[in-house]
Amino acid sequence: MTATPYGFWINRARTVRRITEHGHAVMQNPGAYGLRKAQVEAIVGPQGSCYNSQEREHESVRGRLYRLVMEQGWIRLRGSNQAWSIQFLGDAPSAVAAVWRHFANEWWADHTSISFADIDWETPIVCQAPELRDLVAARCT
Repeated sequence: MTATPYGFWINRARTVRRITEHGHAVMQNPGAYGLRKAQVEAIVGPQGSCYNSQEREHESVRGRLYRLVMEQGWIRLRGSNQAWSIQFLGDAPSAVAAVWRHFANEWWADHTSISFADIDWETPIVCQAPELRDLVAARCT
């Protein structure tokens, strides 16, 4: 994805947080994500000194912080008018239900490309928005 002007954390209890950068949002307010400052700083260092928002590896500081947030049930979304990336941890059907409830009608058109992935999957599901529910159901049965 290139320009991605929209960023969100959403939890399965229906809380949606619009953010600019996922990691910085967590560092600024760990309690909003069910975390303690000490838990976050154990990964990112004091005041985020070890955090790099450009790291992409799962075992990077960024990747470990995202996993910690996702272990609390949060789903990471980043998107534009044409494509969205959705990352979560476990229970794909409930993740797609939470995301669909908040984003399908307002944010996605039939041609919107979606990359949907459990962070433990080898490869994401990549599809058009209308196909997402059926593909997740097929993969998770």
